Amino acid sequence: MDEVDAVWLVAGGEPGAERFGQLVQRLRKQKRMSVEELAEGAGLSVGTIRAIEQARRAPSQESGLRLLQLLLPEGALSVEPKLGAGIGQVRPDAAFEDPESGERVLLEFRAKTAGDNRRWSSDKPRATETNSEAAIRRLLADPARVEGMKAALAPLVAVISHVSALADRPASDEAIGKIMRRLNTANEIQLELVESLLYVWERALSSDADEEDRDRLSRLISVLSERQPFPDEIVEL
Repeated sequence: MDEVDAVWLVAGGEPGAERFGQLVQRLRKQKRMSVEELAEGAGLSVGTIRAIEQARRAPSQESGLRLLQLLLPEGALSVEPKLGAGIGQVRPDAAFEDPESGERVLLEFRAKTAGDNRRWSSDKPRATETNSEAAIRRLLADPARVEGMKAALAPLVAVISHVSALADRPASDEAIGKIMRRLNTANEIQLELVESLLYVWERALSSDADEEDRDRLSRLISVLSERQPFPDEIVEL
C-alpha cells in the first residue's frame, strides 16, 4: 500500500504500550467482556490485564497476540505483516486494522517472551550513571522483582540481624572461659595472631577508621568464616 502505516513499539515506557492498552480496553468493552473473562480467555491474571490496559505493563509478543486474537474481528490480525511505505528499519511482529478508525497498525513487541517486561526505554544507562547504577535502577523500578529479591534475601537479613545482636552483646563468662582454656595451650605465635586480630577489629570500629581498615577486617572475617560454621540456630533459618 502507498500510505504510511502507523507503528506501535509495544514496550514498557513507550507510547505504543499506552496505545495498546487503550485498544485492549476499548475492544474488551465493545465486546462486553469483563476483565476476568478476558484474563481467563488469554491465560493471564486479572492483575496483568489491568496493568496492560493502564499501560503499567507492556505485554510480551506471546501475550499481546493472544489478546488481539480474542478481541479483534476474524481476519483483522496478521502475524506476517507486509511493510507499508516509509517504515524504515521497523521489523513488525504483527499488524491489524483498527475496526474503529480503519487504520492499519504495525506492532513491534520488544518483549518476545512472557516475563521479559522491563522498561525497554530505560535499559541503556543515563549519561550520568554507570552500568551498575542503571541495572539497580531498573531492578528497583520493577515491583515484582523487588519482592522476589526481598524474599531471596530474607534468610541473609536474618543472619545479619543475628550476628549484629551477638556483636552488641558482651561475651558470656562461659564463652570467655572456653577461649581462656584454649589460650592456656597456645604458643607465642598463636597469641600474637589473636592479639593482631583484636587490634584490627578495634581499629576498624574506631571513629578514625578509614576504608582500608574496614576492608582489612572484612577480608579477615571472610577468611575465618570459611572455617567457622554458623551456629545451628542460624543455619536453620
